[in-house]
Amino acid sequence: MKRLLLLLLLIPATASAARPDRAPSLDPIVRALDVQIDRHATLTEAQHAEVHRAGSRLISLCPDCRLATIAEEGPCGWARMSRQIIGAAVAKGMNEEEIVQAYVKTYGPDVLAVDTSEGRYQAMWAVPYVLIAGALALVFFIGRRARRRDEEPVDDDVDPEARARLDAELGALDG
Repeated sequence: MKRLLLLLLLIPATASAARPDRAPSLDPIVRALDVQIDRHATLTEAQHAEVHRAGSRLISLCPDCRLATIAEEGPCGWARMSRQIIGAAVAKGMNEEEIVQAYVKTYGPDVLAVDTSEGRYQAMWAVPYVLIAGALALVFFIGRRARRRDEEPVDDDVDPEARARLDAELGALDG
């Protein structure tokens, strides 16, 4: 019970440990992307989609807000300004990957919603498929084995003398 309580206390502490005490400045990313924030810039639908995809891969580093991606609409000023910066970068002609890499280079891998730099994350999509395939194979083999048992012929060619002795022993046990 003590271990469970300790674990429950440590989980929120580890989740917040990766986030800074205060929101980092956005000036470094503005310089890294070399953009001017224009609040009145008009983007096409494709550019808006590019902004959303890039923002979905990055988390807001604001310590006062819940853990959320930059793409999520919310009250966080850091995320709102980051969406504008990403929009300016897309309007400038940068793609999603270039923007995400600039954020990672500026703020480190903690800004990624899912750190894809490690192999376990690159193969994570395969885990559910492997589990489903394994479960189906298990059901198939168990069903096949049960079917074979039902189809096995019963050996009725038992020695009548042995059958009589067995019946006598079973009768003695019952009696």
